[in-house]
Amino acid sequence: MSESNPSKIAGGLAQKVTDSGLEGAKVDAEEKLPLYVRAEPGQVEDVKDAIEDHRIDIRSEDAGYIGVDVPAKKVLNLANEKSVRHLQERSAPKAHAVADKYISEGIEVMNTDTLQNEGITGDGARIAIIDHTFHTGNPKYADQIIATIGPDSQFTSDSEYDGTSKQHGTACAEIVADIAPDAELILASALGPRTPSELFDAIETYDPDGATMSLGYSTSLRIDGEDPISSRIDEFTDGGRLFANSAGNEADGGHWDGQFENNGENLLVFDTSLSTPTRYPVQMDPMYTPAEIHIHWDADWAQDNQRYEARLYETEDATDPIITQQTYDPIEIVSLSPSQHGGGGLSTYYLEIEKINATGDEHFDMFYWGRAFFDGPTTASRSIGIPATSPDENLLAVAAVQATSTGITDKENLKPYSSRGPTQDGRRGIDIAGPSMVSTTAVGEYGGYGALEDDGGFNGTSAASPHIGGAIGLLFGDQVNASVATAREKLTVSGHSISDSAVVDPSEFNTRIGWGYLDAEAAAFTKDRRWRYETNHWVSSSPTVVNGTAYAGSADEKVYAIDTETGSQEWEFDAGARVFSSPTVVGGNVYVGAGHWSTTTSDSAQVEESAGDGPEGATNIEQQTTQESSAETMVYALDADTGDKQWGFSTGGIVQSSPTVYDGTVYVGSFDNHLYALDTATGNKEWEFSTDGEVRSSPTVANGTVYIGSNDNSIYAIDAASGEKNWEVPTGGRVGSSPTVVNGTAYVGSSDNYLYSIDAANGDVLWRFETSGMIWSSSTVANGTVYFQSSDGYVYAVDATNGDLVWSFNIGVGGESSPTVAGGTVYVGGADNKIYGLDVTDGSIVWEAVTYDVLVSAPTVVDGTLYVGSADNALYAVRIDGNDLSDGSRVELGSLGHNRIWANAAVSRSPSVSASGASITRGGQADITVSAHDVEQIVFEKLWTDWKIVSENPGDGSPDSQLSQEGRYELTWPEPIDSASPSITVELPDPPYVGGTYEVTITGTSSDTSVTDTALIQIK
Repeated sequence: MSESNPSKIAGGLAQKVTDSGLEGAKVDAEEKLPLYVRAEPGQVEDVKDAIEDHRIDIRSEDAGYIGVDVPAKKVLNLANEKSVRHLQERSAPKAHAVADKYISEGIEVMNTDTLQNEGITGDGARIAIIDHTFHTGNPKYADQIIATIGPDSQFTSDSEYDGTSKQHGTACAEIVADIAPDAELILASALGPRTPSELFDAIETYDPDGATMSLGYSTSLRIDGEDPISSRIDEFTDGGRLFANSAGNEADGGHWDGQFENNGENLLVFDTSLSTPTRYPVQMDPMYTPAEIHIHWDADWAQDNQRYEARLYETEDATDPIITQQTYDPIEIVSLSPSQHGGGGLSTYYLEIEKINATGDEHFDMFYWGRAFFDGPTTASRSIGIPATSPDENLLAVAAVQATSTGITDKENLKPYSSRGPTQDGRRGIDIAGPSMVSTTAVGEYGGYGALEDDGGFNGTSAASPHIGGAIGLLFGDQVNASVATAREKLTVSGHSISDSAVVDPSEFNTRIGWGYLDAEAAAFTKDRRWRYETNHWVSSSPTVVNGTAYAGSADEKVYAIDTETGSQEWEFDAGARVFSSPTVVGGNVYVGAGHWSTTTSDSAQVEESAGDGPEGATNIEQQTTQESSAETMVYALDADTGDKQWGFSTGGIVQSSPTVYDGTVYVGSFDNHLYALDTATGNKEWEFSTDGEVRSSPTVANGTVYIGSNDNSIYAIDAASGEKNWEVPTGGRVGSSPTVVNGTAYVGSSDNYLYSIDAANGDVLWRFETSGMIWSSSTVANGTVYFQSSDGYVYAVDATNGDLVWSFNIGVGGESSPTVAGGTVYVGGADNKIYGLDVTDGSIVWEAVTYDVLVSAPTVVDGTLYVGSADNALYAVRIDGNDLSDGSRVELGSLGHNRIWANAAVSRSPSVSASGASITRGGQADITVSAHDVEQIVFEKLWTDWKIVSENPGDGSPDSQLSQEGRYELTWPEPIDSASPSITVELPDPPYVGGTYEVTITGTSSDTSVTDTALIQIK
């Protein structure tokens, strides 16, 4: 096939209408075809205008796809519109047209089948496949081809295919299509007169999202990543693309390396096991193809001061070489000519290397090329080829792992031939691993390599790379729509270890599988995800969800309001500075802080307070505390419906603290060392309280007192009305954690590694719990247990009354996301990019999901959906089991992201109560838990008199010690309390109860106002 302009019409549709109008077309000119139309970037409105100009009605517009019904005679005219990028038929999904046995086993190995079942198919992505020869009629991908580049002879149709040859490019294209069955494909042949640069020029005219290449260029070029092919690929990826390239198949006999060892006569000692250690045996036959040995040493290419001479001998003891090679560059190419060889097939020759004017400190690498082979000892290390040697972070060098147990290599073992790092200049070399030895179509059908069950199979790193290429298509497709940085990060972060005992766990130093064996499902992160809203910088702000809207800030200096149902933006507000503060929504207003730092940084502070790796302090924003503010450092009040600014209050420092609202006053801390009290209606300052350090901590208000931590190492209790200090508790470190107050006790962490339990009334320390790391996470208290995270990598659950450890869970990387509790599960974000759901009783994992980067944001759960921000620049909405709502102290106190319970309670300051029961068997025990605000009495009613209360958690109330004859149980306080979480456990006798649902009424009362909720006890 010849190169042509890209077609805007997808393959199936193109078969119905032709470039010559409708002459010879397979449809009637008036027949209406159901189509999707996609616009060129930024030209959606132009496309819609063009559709209307053609008198075509628009049926729908979803995710960039415009649904229309177009008469066949108008399809070509519509395609000719400059603003139109793509036309395709609307149709129901259907299976591939080839047998299942011809589908790559890599689909299941990489969990791609799960993604495809969820509709993640690469639709909207465009991938270039660079190889040699392709079958363009192959039904696995024929409809996905939008262009071919290269000589006509390298593209065969059904009629042109000879039915016998294996086509390397065909097998690669099949695998990409298996992984991303709806991605558009550009087939490019590297054969022919074009230079590599000219080939990429042609590919770029089609604007692909990424590419995969299972070819290796000659190692006669430099192998330090500075070769012309690597350089051109670097330009290619600078266009916002990823490039997967096979690492090479040279680890098993295709490479030798070693440090120069002088035999005393300036000759290199290759190996003492050789009969002549300075003569290395090679087999060569140049009669029909080149036969070359490429010898490299790690000298400076800009200098000519490390020169060696290479010589080739016919026999091991010959004195006169047939080739002597010495050039200025630190590489020699020993190329045997047919006349020097004389025929007779492969013959053994001997290499010798002499130091001429070099220091003798150089490290050598040798590769063969063409019809040449090593006949001496070889090494697997440093065997990676060009362009996999490229230093470009967006080029992924792909290793090969056995996909199944078929053949001589066990499943999940590194293929012995798979080239390895490091590179000549000491980089890791290998980035990721993909499946190898997989099924393709049969040789005689479409040019594949056959199915494993038919003793076929496509092998090599050549098979591994297109699996990664297909995964690139999934990530760039419309369903995931990842940026290049996000896609690269997730492809590497989602890698996992393999069964091969000789291969260590994935890491940035692993020269065999790099970041690991790809898990495409983890990379795409689609499991349970409702939507993902991408901002332009990381989201460490914790979301607040009220009345169908999620509010969160971003380091891109914006506050966002996102529709919780659709994930679409309702409004955004330009704060003029980074927003780490979590919004508080009360009375129709959003209260939030903003501010960021100048370029002046204290290195000592970063080292002292570093809590782990992350993007620009996303893991520990505290480490920047000595910097000066250079942007707006504001507290804002915004209209919750429109985002319009109601007022702004300027502080003298960063406002990372999240505001809390109490009785008409906004309380918020600032890096100017102050806590402020502001009027909610006007923003006027009511008072300010000064500390001796930055106030990163978010305030908590309970019983007329504001609790706050400061970087002066202290925890404060301050009168909410006057701003006067009630008490101060010094700790051994900075206090960035936000206090939580439950039943008269304040819980707060410090960078001295301790969680403190403090009497909220007088500041007495009741107990301390020690971890092995700093505590920036804020705790939440639910059901008598305190949950928090430490920078030692653990999530802890400790008894709220005595500080005893209940359980701990090891994330493995220190973080500061604050937990939330919903429906018997603790949800918390990790610095390992995951969201964890942990059982409240024992800390075991009951649920998890993956994002593309570190999570600092605290999750919020509303109606069975978890909302959280990530350092991958996005806000997520993720489904969880059930229809739960965040409860526990953090939500009850309105701190660090909250939901409608706090929003409704805070605006009115009227009593609020919610209750939950349990499902038990006769003779069992049932927990009845309550979450209440602004009450002075809680009454449990409709309790049967023969129900025995076996335990109670009344907080600091004064409960009756017995059930009354009327089935009542009461808790009272001397004055209204801001928040309370009492619970009782009742034991039911076996007879005479029958199965059914029993309703317990819980009433909260304050002054003349009361509210009621019910807890259902289901008896089985």
